[in-house]
This record gives sequence, C-alpha cells and structure tokens, in this order.
Amino acid sequence: MNCGGKAVEIDELDYKLLNELAVNARFPLIELVDKLGCSSKTVNYRVNNLIKQKVIRAFRDLQHYSVGINFHI
Repeated sequence: MNCGGKAVEIDELDYKLLNELAVNARFPLIELVDKLGCSSKTVNYRVNNLIKQKVIRAFRDLQHYSVGINFHI
C-alpha cells in the first residue's frame, strides 16, 4: 500500500481491520475484537499504528451505496 509517497506493508489482520472500518468506521472496539478474534490491545495498537503511518487519515460514516459509490478495500 502506498500512503503519502511511502510504501506501507499491511498484513492480513490490518487488511481485515481496514475492511471492517470501511463498512462502519464507528464500530465499537469490542465489536472489532469479536469480529477479528484478537485482543482489544491488539486492535487498539493496529488502529493507532495505521493512523501513525497515515493509512487511516480520518473516520467518517459514509453511506457509499446511497450516493452510488461501490468500492472494496
């Protein structure tokens, strides 16, 4: 993944986390923990690391289908 001109490597857990956040950026931490099958410390660390690496820049709740946008991360 290329973020801000710098390549960033993400693993399967980061990919799954990003996918869940793309569906709903306001998922409670406990729901992410249940869906991903890892600890809250791990999810928190991964989210903060993705923010630090500028893979995640903002959290927005967008009903992309309602405005005709179809995408997959």
